[in-house]
Amino acid sequence: MANIDLPTIRHLYRDGINIIDHLRQQLGAGYNTEQLVEISYDMQAGSYVEFVRQHPDRINPYRQELAAHLSSCICDGDVVVDVGTGEMTTLETVASTAYARINKAYALDISLSRLIVGKRYLDQQLPEALAIKVQPVVSTLFRLPFADSSVDVVWTSHALEPNGGREREAIAELARISRRHIVLFEPSYEHNSNSGRERMDRLGYIRNLPDAISAVPGLVLESTVKIENTENQLNPTYAYICRKTEVSKQTDCELVCPLGHGRLEPRGTYIYARSSLLAYPMIEGIPVLRIDKAISASVLDKDVQ
Repeated sequence: MANIDLPTIRHLYRDGINIIDHLRQQLGAGYNTEQLVEISYDMQAGSYVEFVRQHPDRINPYRQELAAHLSSCICDGDVVVDVGTGEMTTLETVASTAYARINKAYALDISLSRLIVGKRYLDQQLPEALAIKVQPVVSTLFRLPFADSSVDVVWTSHALEPNGGREREAIAELARISRRHIVLFEPSYEHNSNSGRERMDRLGYIRNLPDAISAVPGLVLESTVKIENTENQLNPTYAYICRKTEVSKQTDCELVCPLGHGRLEPRGTYIYARSSLLAYPMIEGIPVLRIDKAISASVLDKDVQ
């Protein structure tokens, strides 16, 4: 977090300042960088769980709508990845409804703090047999730690949202790892009001998702459905249900090095990728698979004498 005064940023967040907007203006950034998104999300850690506990009736209809859409895409024995899971508050309802017969689930987020909060919440809310299927992983949206076509269903809930200008890049990476379906629950610029569009422009949010989807080879947009139970009317959510045109043969899905997709070796407090000679941290049982957090460690290669 070079050149970022995190204690000051925390005070600004507690005063109600939009952190991404503040940092983008302060740093003169033309778009929301991964660092800005990470800092903003880290400052929010715990707020989503607190909101859900205080207002379950306000959030449940949204979560149930998403779960219904995903249930129609998820099959027995699937591997499912929630990209940008946050504090797993939406994932909890989705898992309860649609994950009972899956093989494995991964919950990815750029923020370690949000994953720590989310895993504690999920362990409290789900039966142990279901919660144990979910593996949280720190990762960026643009370098996902999975091999090509290794995940059956990939889904997001407002994870693409702050990445305006990088829509096609994000969807291409989701399509790379997906074997069958991608389901995006994201704000719609095209269906928004004028005031809502102005807000999305100011915050650097995504736009023109259908165009970005159609630009990715091998991916088709099957349907676009409005999510009726949207909390913020200036940020209407739509379900973009996408399908790969060719479904590859199902293979075992394991976490891989985000740089080159080589095999990972768990080694206690860290994970090692011999293919890239990088060591990745393991914190609170959560792999931190971000290239910017990796450490060059060629001496850890067992073949080195």
